[in-house]
Amino acid sequence: MTTSSGADTASTPLESRYGEWVATFTPGRAPAVEVSPRGLPPERSSRNGHVVVFDGLLQNAEDLRAQLMPAAAEAGSNADLVALAYGRWGSDVPDRLRGTWLLAVWDEKRRELLCARDPLGLYPAYYAERDGALLLSPSVEALVGDPRVSSAVNRAALADHLSHRWPMLEETYYEAVKRLPGGYRLTVRPDGKELERYWDLPEQDERLVGGGGDEEQERFDELLEQAVARCLPGPTGIYLSGGLDSVSVAALATELADRSGLPRPYALSLVFEHETCNEESVQRDVARRLGLEQTILPVRGALGGRSLLESALEMSAERPAPMLNLWSPAYRYLALDARRRGREVILTGNGGDEWLEFPVKFAATLIRRGDILRLYRIWQSMQRSYPLSKSRVAWNLLWTFGTRPLLGSGGRAFLQRVAPGVLRARRRRFLDRQTRGWVAPDAALRAQLYERQERALQPRETSLDSPIIALELEEFFESGRQVGLRLLHPLWDPDLAAFLARTPIEVRILGGRSKALVRRSLARRFPGLGFEGHRKITGTDFYRSLLAEEGRQAWRRLGGARALAELELVDRKSLERDMDELLARANPTDHYVLWHVMSVEAWLRGRLGISLRPSNE
Repeated sequence: MTTSSGADTASTPLESRYGEWVATFTPGRAPAVEVSPRGLPPERSSRNGHVVVFDGLLQNAEDLRAQLMPAAAEAGSNADLVALAYGRWGSDVPDRLRGTWLLAVWDEKRRELLCARDPLGLYPAYYAERDGALLLSPSVEALVGDPRVSSAVNRAALADHLSHRWPMLEETYYEAVKRLPGGYRLTVRPDGKELERYWDLPEQDERLVGGGGDEEQERFDELLEQAVARCLPGPTGIYLSGGLDSVSVAALATELADRSGLPRPYALSLVFEHETCNEESVQRDVARRLGLEQTILPVRGALGGRSLLESALEMSAERPAPMLNLWSPAYRYLALDARRRGREVILTGNGGDEWLEFPVKFAATLIRRGDILRLYRIWQSMQRSYPLSKSRVAWNLLWTFGTRPLLGSGGRAFLQRVAPGVLRARRRRFLDRQTRGWVAPDAALRAQLYERQERALQPRETSLDSPIIALELEEFFESGRQVGLRLLHPLWDPDLAAFLARTPIEVRILGGRSKALVRRSLARRFPGLGFEGHRKITGTDFYRSLLAEEGRQAWRRLGGARALAELELVDRKSLERDMDELLARANPTDHYVLWHVMSVEAWLRGRLGISLRPSNE
């Protein structure tokens, strides 16, 4: 086991192992693909009148070959294999593919274009329309760099971002560019286009009661092993925290590497320097027990003494979207360290909170059914598993995720029938309370926000239609792209996610704690580390303390909200008064405002060519 200290990585040259291209589809013509100088081209195949453009990782290629034999014997690339699959299954082909990918198929006979993205949206996909042509790319920057596509920013999306809202799944932070969401296919025909979901999570029958969980445990272990195996194309690193999710991935990846003769994963660990979230002892012990070499260092140690917040602002200025994750500069150091050690992929435990936890949205369903016993059991498991008081857990379960949504949906339905004007007025008052006074001073922009809020209040067809999840996954992808590595998330495997969506609540909380399936697996592998009773650790206190410590200097060095004001997204004087007040507090509960404002300001300066430093420095 080794411990490294931070170093300045600013001079490390960037490289790309990702596609960075724009495919142009003009009616009646085969697609034309232009590749960025720093990117790789996608795979292409022409077969039986089908032209396929494919980019990414196809993780079930061998299964597809077996199903498509003997023709698949001649398939030399993933694009060839997808072309054969399209010939057999037509527009249903995206549902047959596993991995992280973007594809487009031009069907000459049907004069039809099919574009699709992997089921959970791990590989980015964007498109723009211009003069009857559709431009498709995995890179939003490649699209806005095309002279045919406007680079004007999406002011309404940025104003909502400043208010901690992300209401529109298809939009990006550029007006002319749309997102092709994960699990969707876009079909373009001579008479128009259609966007539809081709993959979704199965509905969970909340009346289903689980037994002892042995059958579910066995199936979970099988699917988790399959998910991790799909993410081991070569030498790997693993972002190893002290939590259940990343430890479970690390343990399985180590077993699978030993079986296949691959190098064991290299552990990459950040220590959060706060008494409420420091997991260093567990991180070291897990790496030691698994026999993993490890780079472990404090967050600030990864930056060689530089300010984390100012480093994050510099990164945000270079990203395709305002950065969400404040810890990205420290993780970047670990990623570069993994690359120097010959690792090609970094695994994460991301996705555990989405798929392994009890789905809190079902609290409303249980309240409506009067299922008090199950609510009590869930309350017990949550208060044992989270660093929250019993009363706070009860409030979240019974009110925030339970009674309030029920009352809200019922009240809205009633007012929509009898007094739609009252409903609109209530929604406007709600939006005004949610939106700080300095956001969207322009009346036309504020009116846009009202319209967007109306759409945001419509129930989503599926829990997967979450814009913030899409943004987070795209940010992970970009973090890998910028250092020439792939960041893969086994817990975002669609087959594993579908199984967990059907798993009864009782099985998820066996033993009276959340994430019971993964707890039981880890307890067998690490009987002395206490994972049976592990409580979730969050970095919230460290996040707040860091913003309080570094925020004032970072804001001063920015010199205020110059770019935000230039685009009339904020009232500058009012915003700067509010920021001064927030920065004066020792532990602001609305700390996210500080980061959102500075991150968006830095991102806009990168677009507008404005320095991150005021002219007097």
